[in-house]
Amino acid sequence: MAQTATNAQVVTLRGGAGSTQLNGQIKGAEGVSYKIWVGAGQTLTVDFNGSRNADITVEAPSRIVLGSGGPRYRISGLLPSDGYVLVDIRHQSFDGGVWDTPNSPSSYSLRIVLSGVPLTPVAESRKERPPHTSLHAAAHVPCTLGSTGKATTCKAVMVRRVNNSVTLVLANPEGSERQFLFVGGRLVASDVGWAWDSDRKVSIQRRDGTSVLTLGVFYEGPDGYKFERYWIDDSLLVGT
Repeated sequence: MAQTATNAQVVTLRGGAGSTQLNGQIKGAEGVSYKIWVGAGQTLTVDFNGSRNADITVEAPSRIVLGSGGPRYRISGLLPSDGYVLVDIRHQSFDGGVWDTPNSPSSYSLRIVLSGVPLTPVAESRKERPPHTSLHAAAHVPCTLGSTGKATTCKAVMVRRVNNSVTLVLANPEGSERQFLFVGGRLVASDVGWAWDSDRKVSIQRRDGTSVLTLGVFYEGPDGYKFERYWIDDSLLVGT
């Protein structure tokens, strides 16, 4: 992104939900970034309208890109975790095969809507929680990564929430982190598989007390299609 989370402008919604309208202009290689605090279980909608050279990127709290596009772009989805969503607007200097002048301006309007009541972490399970963190339990689960199908183990962290909900954070040995929200043991949201990218598929199957979570990602490489698969004991997906 053009700017980091550190210098992004903070967007605050009264009561933790609602909507806001932002308008501005960028020039040349400039960019502007906004960050907004979101909660697990809330729905985020971003509507972007820019001149022909303006482009937007939206990142989840895990820093996975939820979507990007322009000059007119809309994205909406359910959020699996708490944290700052980053919205970056930048100027595309290449337009129609002709390089624009460095000071060519791009104007934009941005509407951010955050709805729903967040699923707050429960106060207890503290005896399972690592010191000085908001994590309620951690484990290593069997997983398969890549087109080779090689078996290994991956770290799983559970944040148990109200209404029998759980945020599951999976970190694989390749350094990628995925976040999923389960309610009543059912997968309802993730930071992958948003509508912007039809090549990302998330599916889950039940097998004898185990949930088999499969994530497929298309990428340009010798194998063409890469997948991740995790075997998660159903007891880890139960909230309070």
